[in-house]
Amino acid sequence: MPVAEAKDQARPAVGFGRLPPELLPLILAHLAAPSHLLAASLVCQTWAAYATEILYAHVWVRPWQKGADRKVGPSHLRGQPQALLLTVARDYRTRRRQLVLLLETLSSAASLARRVRRLEIRSYPPPQMLTASLAAKTLLAFLALPNLTSLAFTRDHSLSPQLLRAVATCMPALRELEINAHATGSFEPVDLLQIRGPLVKLVLVMPDKATVGILELWLRAIHDDGVRDGRARPGLHELSILSKVRRLQGRLSEVDLLTCDRR
Repeated sequence: MPVAEAKDQARPAVGFGRLPPELLPLILAHLAAPSHLLAASLVCQTWAAYATEILYAHVWVRPWQKGADRKVGPSHLRGQPQALLLTVARDYRTRRRQLVLLLETLSSAASLARRVRRLEIRSYPPPQMLTASLAAKTLLAFLALPNLTSLAFTRDHSLSPQLLRAVATCMPALRELEINAHATGSFEPVDLLQIRGPLVKLVLVMPDKATVGILELWLRAIHDDGVRDGRARPGLHELSILSKVRRLQGRLSEVDLLTCDRR
């Protein structure tokens, strides 16, 4: 046997189990698909700890995934083939089931909820289809996210005074907030004033006239909180407003944005 081959055989095999634990997060960070991270979490307890941390750092329910471009409603479905109607209904039930499972997990598993840093809920039932049970699950989930730094909750009429209170009191690390700001029929615009904390980025989707009316007061409250906390750059750094209503543009141009960039 050649000497080089004998030396190679004499060396012990170096597997993942012999790697320093601090390298595991760097390796697992390259697993983009949640299914791959889930598989990694089944390897052993050490892998499970690191994979779960990455898996739950960013969780979402998005309407544009897996057939979500189809909308459920009589105006969209009238005259469509029966096969399409069944597909639309099945896609809607699937997204609703995913939403319910996510909310139940966050509200019942504190160890997992504490790992969540970013939460996106962009698929949510309209008021006429929202059950009391789902509303309660949503509130319980919002109450269980102490380390959340970014929240997107963008469906029209999805917010309530209770949810806004939970955001204000139970998410002390929140830095980025994206919400549907059409307050009419959902909440009072003054309810937004309680959300301050270390916010640096705010995205308002379809704000109504009442929300725009308190916007400058809200920005001032966020800024003043930052001054009291001794932050180097108090107040928002970025404000984005998504609206199709032209009559609001004049009002928005008059708002004093203080330290944040206008977008």
